[in-house]
Amino acid sequence: MMIGRPETNGNAIEIHDLRVDYGDFVAVNDLSLTVPYGEVYGLVGPNGAGKTSTFRVLATLMEPTYGEVSLAGIDALEDKESARRIMGYMPDLAPVPSDLKVREFLDFYTHTYALGTRNE
Repeated sequence: MMIGRPETNGNAIEIHDLRVDYGDFVAVNDLSLTVPYGEVYGLVGPNGAGKTSTFRVLATLMEPTYGEVSLAGIDALEDKESARRIMGYMPDLAPVPSDLKVREFLDFYTHTYALGTRNE
């Protein structure tokens, strides 16, 4: 389990040969991506291109069909708890009341994953 801040002398995100299937439909087909620390990347594409599926795997909200995913050197598929401590995911259609402020939404997810707060 990771303690403290992640190492910053590697890559923030590493994805190797990620595949996500929904039955016979292939949503993500062998995606490999490396995002170094300090870089900003955008994942763009039409509806059904696999953007949401990729982020759900990164956020440990779903299992891929196969592939490897690491966040700050942490195997996100093997050590979900540590990965969740460093990865945030804000879906465009959040399954919570729409009148929540951003801070309230983050507090909701913090308590859902039992992560505590920065002040604890």
